[in-house]
Amino acid sequence: MPDLTIGFARADITPPLGTPMIGYFYNGKTPRTAQSVHDPLYASAMVVRSGGTGAALVGVDTLSIKRRTATAAREAVARALGILIENIMVSASHTHSGPAVCTALGYKADERAISVLHDGIVTAAREAAAQARPLRLGVACGAEHRFTHCRRHWMRSGVVMCQPPPFSPDVLRPEGPEDPEIGVLAALDDRGQVQGLWFNYAVHAQVCGGAAGEISADWPGYVRRAIDERLGRPIVSVFGQGAAGNMNAAGVYQRSRQWGHPLAAEMGRGLSENILNLCETVRASADSAAVRGAERWLELPMREVTDKMLAWAREAKAAGKEYEPRFNGPAPLTAFEGLALAEKRKRHDKALALVQAIRIGPAAIVGVPCEFFSDLGLRIKRESPIQPTFVVELANGCVGYVPTKDAHAHGGYETILSRTSKLVPEAGDVMVGTALELLRQLSV
Repeated sequence: MPDLTIGFARADITPPLGTPMIGYFYNGKTPRTAQSVHDPLYASAMVVRSGGTGAALVGVDTLSIKRRTATAAREAVARALGILIENIMVSASHTHSGPAVCTALGYKADERAISVLHDGIVTAAREAAAQARPLRLGVACGAEHRFTHCRRHWMRSGVVMCQPPPFSPDVLRPEGPEDPEIGVLAALDDRGQVQGLWFNYAVHAQVCGGAAGEISADWPGYVRRAIDERLGRPIVSVFGQGAAGNMNAAGVYQRSRQWGHPLAAEMGRGLSENILNLCETVRASADSAAVRGAERWLELPMREVTDKMLAWAREAKAAGKEYEPRFNGPAPLTAFEGLALAEKRKRHDKALALVQAIRIGPAAIVGVPCEFFSDLGLRIKRESPIQPTFVVELANGCVGYVPTKDAHAHGGYETILSRTSKLVPEAGDVMVGTALELLRQLSV
């Protein structure tokens, strides 16, 4: 008798109109709030059980997720499902068109939105477990180069710039590598038909541009809807964001690519085709699968807010420029962020970060609580003793951007000191090393 069961479910976490949103800079005057809903937001769950153990992969349509929110939800899911907490991963899609469930760029978290998110995570996981049935597990990897591009470029001036102007003659080359891999875990019935899936791809969910107060799941939502359209029936597709800290959907030299819903729709069509083609040619299909997890909490030092930075921040605040961003130089990203981080460091000068690895059948999934640079994710994939290994960022919390040491030396937006880029340059290497240690544990 097959002992592998898999279930899928989702819960609507779309906020009511008027809810504070997050994803862009606060101007200090008019908070961005939800004015319309282009498409709904979901917490989507995949629950796998085999050999007396289980795992839950939950993806949520939010910019990120706070550590305390993720921990509380994971603990609730563990109690409800009887699954070890190290086998439960909750990750954010990084849509910039969602509710303020975290603190960033001058915005505060909205507790009502956090409550809706918590309930959605637990509900989706419960219902996925309740709907679990015998299915076969398929694992597949492919590539899609059209939609992921390094957004940091070397300029003729010798600096690295994030998102330089399209077709600028001053652009020399990308700073880092792209990761075009698509990873898929597919649940198949006896006829080989897809009953639900989890997919992984690395690119910022910042395509639709919800600055005007429009709620949207961004391109991951388009992929999910396109999958349903291609199949001619609805399924639950769970998304795990890849190492996309320095990845955007449109490259500097792509004249035909325009930001907004048309590009997101193009991504939905292209990625859904790839994903369903992979489901037809899965690397492995089995009616049993080893399920194991491991995790480790890290205490990672924060960078110092120097006296010179504080003096600048106080002067900027006094001049009414508290929220004006600076994209170069040694000052914090904004005066508000510099002062807020200095207060945060008075309480704790280290950030708690959970690194997690889950093995499901022949595949492994690593979760890191940050916006992880592609270079770091690729190192984990290359050096992992379990192949394939997929990397999911913004998992179980968020400590901000984690660039490479080289990127820190080069500068640019993602490295400028703020609450969303606060760790020492060595943090990425520590996370990579920890992930590889956990993977080695799961490989024996």
